[in-house]
Amino acid sequence: MLTRQGIAVVVAGLLAVVVGRVFGVIELFVIGAAFFCTAVAAVVYVRLRRPIVTANRWVHPAVLVAGDTGRVDLQLEHRGRLRSAPFTLSESVHRTMGDDHVARLPMAPMPPRLRTSTGYKLPTSRRGVIALGPLAVEITDPLGVARWRSSMVDVDEVMV
Repeated sequence: MLTRQGIAVVVAGLLAVVVGRVFGVIELFVIGAAFFCTAVAAVVYVRLRRPIVTANRWVHPAVLVAGDTGRVDLQLEHRGRLRSAPFTLSESVHRTMGDDHVARLPMAPMPPRLRTSTGYKLPTSRRGVIALGPLAVEITDPLGVARWRSSMVDVDEVMV
């Protein structure tokens, strides 16, 4: 749930409280409390602002030939009652005989009940199986202290 920055915030808060206790400096207690409150507020923000999104994956053309470029389209539907926070879609692309990478698609805030689509290109330089997924949605707070991640669509395989 906490990112590296979040862990650093908690450790800094703990150090400020300990040093404030050792030297009797009240300002360090206030600084330590501010660090802890920042971490708690970030976790609450991430939990409350989780997007309620469903997705479907569509790979086209249906038959991919080595050397061609396919396209993966993702149809999204926001099912929440409120406008979503900005979020990121990430999908792993594993190739049997090549490099693996992650497709990251940042998404703007979505109004309630909106359907939209996004996608990315799928280059095919060699024959083999390409495993797509799982597709995950990820949200972070504005300061980067906390992160929430959830899987939406399972793994699909594409034959080249």
